[in-house]
Amino acid sequence: MTHRAASIVLLLLASLLPSLTAAQTPAQTRAPAPSPAAPPPAAGAPAQPAAPTEAGLPGTPANPYCQAVVDAASDARFAWQAKTLEAMRVDIEERAAKLEQKRAETEEWLKRRQEFLDRTEERVVAIYARMRADAAAAQIAVMQDDAAVALLSKIDTRNASAILNEMEPGRAAHLTNVITGVLRRSAQNKTRAQ
Repeated sequence: MTHRAASIVLLLLASLLPSLTAAQTPAQTRAPAPSPAAPPPAAGAPAQPAAPTEAGLPGTPANPYCQAVVDAASDARFAWQAKTLEAMRVDIEERAAKLEQKRAETEEWLKRRQEFLDRTEERVVAIYARMRADAAAAQIAVMQDDAAVALLSKIDTRNASAILNEMEPGRAAHLTNVITGVLRRSAQNKTRAQ
């Protein structure tokens, strides 16, 4: 069992034990109800013995029986609580195992997705590198800045310069500024790391 699952089980135990104990012994916490006043016996009717109260009288047969089974009832209640907690622990462990399995599946899926994206990116760079400069420039000019800069920085310098040469001068200057800004930031990050 993992440390996390054990902590969850202990928290559940701590929160359930007081409530289960209170729920199992309502007669102990409840005050005996007062017995209603009995109507006076009718004339000539035989007298009936009085019914014992809920708590029982010392001389009634219920009191020794209750005293005799109190330990067995407590043991049975404890066994039921232990069985319930064990079932909860098993359920928590099963759920934790399912979550771990889902996490592993998700990690594997993300890894495959990233590999696919990397292969796709390489193919897109290869496609633009083989295109005529004027056709590539027309398409890169309408791309978002981050995609255009990423693409131009991965194409060899000869093809990138030909593409920028075919592009509208304002857009080419803007992309060049973005590229040099990215290069400056990466150079600064490298010097900070050293």
